[in-house]
Amino acid sequence: MNLVSSETGVDYTQLKNLLAAGEWEEADQVTYDLMVEATNREDEGWMDSDSYQNFPREDLKIIDNLWVKYSDGEFGFSVQKKIWIEVGGTPGEWDEEVYRRFADRIGWREGGSYLSYSELTFNRNAPEAHLPCLSLCYGRGVW
Repeated sequence: MNLVSSETGVDYTQLKNLLAAGEWEEADQVTYDLMVEATNREDEGWMDSDSYQNFPREDLKIIDNLWVKYSDGEFGFSVQKKIWIEVGGTPGEWDEEVYRRFADRIGWREGGSYLSYSELTFNRNAPEAHLPCLSLCYGRGVW
């Protein structure tokens, strides 16, 4: 697998190494940082809605493949997309009720309340699709 995007020049080796070592929380944070870099938003330090909607496909594929590979298919954007569809969602369309069902299903919400970042599960016992947590933490999905 090529770890340097030909589209953006971003190198995903650090993410690969963190995921391979099972450093899930740090990998989650690095994922977001690399996505900010891939969208040329380092000066802002965050991604806007256009950045999510126009995220470079090659970079998305690299990130997703790494998460899926090192979690044995339990984590990743494609896993989240599958569950979004299973709970009634349409990729690319926001629906608050669907998001609640999605968050309940993947463990971002308990007892009707959303978890804070520190309450997330950063190990292999986390529910399917629990990570990465961009949609919870930043209110957006890239799928």
